[in-house]
Amino acid sequence: MLMKSSDKIIYLFRHGQEMNDVTGKFGGWSDPTLSQKGIALAKKSAVRLRSKRFEIILTSPLKRASQSAVIISRIIKVPTKEFVYLKERNTYGILGGVSKASAKSDYPELLKAYNAQEYIPGAERYDDFKNRVEVLIEKLLEMKYQRILCVTHGYLITTLMEEFLGLNREDIKDGAILGLKSTGKKFEIIEAQNLTYSEGKKTYDSNRYRKFKKE
Repeated sequence: MLMKSSDKIIYLFRHGQEMNDVTGKFGGWSDPTLSQKGIALAKKSAVRLRSKRFEIILTSPLKRASQSAVIISRIIKVPTKEFVYLKERNTYGILGGVSKASAKSDYPELLKAYNAQEYIPGAERYDDFKNRVEVLIEKLLEMKYQRILCVTHGYLITTLMEEFLGLNREDIKDGAILGLKSTGKKFEIIEAQNLTYSEGKKTYDSNRYRKFKKE
């Protein structure tokens, strides 16, 4: 693909399995480390990303992302920097880090609210998160770097695709890679690995994804 000198290349990488997945706890802004499976995936993904000639790796400060970024950095020899705008959406509020099993007995009112798509104290409302992603995009475009790797989370990648690329994210797996080329403020997908998307009618539960959305 022919690139112009003004083109900016931005890749987003979703971290792999983390310990909340293993222990059955709610995620969001809780801060577990990667599992051994997640560590192995970061190493494997780094080999795939080595040829992209990134200038900087920006990472969510949450451990599951920052740990992935450090692993990738060591393999592809690119410096890392924490970037708070890349944090996951705080979907679970004060349930973050709580065992899903114990929540049934200890916090049934919170679990009931969550399942009914009602607001949970401490959670990040959808429109607020969408606004944060918009600021993220603006800041990435303003940066001096032309080739950026962002190590981040599934909700963030989904929101970027749906709200700012006009696509329907159908499925996103651990280690998903979304490569974008930006000329000005117009984006073009140049690579997509471990994720699927479409245009038109959504085939996944988009209402649940937009939990706490202000109508």
